[in-house]
Amino acid sequence: MASTYILTLSCPDQPGIVHGVSGLLFQHGANIEEVAQYNDQQTGLFFMRVQFACGQVSMEQLDAALQELAAVWTMTVELHRADQRMPVVIMVSQQGHCLNDLLFRCKSGLLPVDIKAIVSNHRDFYQLAASYNIPFHQKLIGATAHYVTADLDEGPIIEQDVARVDHSRTVDDLTALGRDTESQVLARAVKWHSERRVLLNGHKTVIFK
Repeated sequence: MASTYILTLSCPDQPGIVHGVSGLLFQHGANIEEVAQYNDQQTGLFFMRVQFACGQVSMEQLDAALQELAAVWTMTVELHRADQRMPVVIMVSQQGHCLNDLLFRCKSGLLPVDIKAIVSNHRDFYQLAASYNIPFHQKLIGATAHYVTADLDEGPIIEQDVARVDHSRTVDDLTALGRDTESQVLARAVKWHSERRVLLNGHKTVIFK
């Protein structure tokens, strides 16, 4: 039975990369199901994400062949099974709307993640974590919908959004709207990251939606 894989790669841009990758997959009996690519004109780097099915060779054989190709093209290559749930730790502060939303999406099968723990600077969410049988840890930290760096809120952005408001909105309206927007943005960011659609490009991100 064929297994489905996700291949992500980056390397200096040059002619023949797509041909080389697709040719290697064809030689190993793979069928490409989805492909996206991006050429950053400023950095001269090429990024690619390929989802494909293959049942003729093992993952180890595929990875070995890809590493040989990577050595030729100076590539950074990652190969993962598409059904492999990405392990994550959720960090949450005092407001729990995003946490509730992520837990629901995960339990419903909408996010391909394996939540290993919930970490918060408040004890409020202990019972919620316990109801999902997820370990809870209390620490003095927070989280946002971008990658974490040493500088607070300075990591490469994955997703962001805005909501239009006018003079008729009350404080409660704005609070509710802000929570909804945060939940949707974070859910999209986690989904794209867990599906390996986000590649780092220095201090920026390349996102294959």
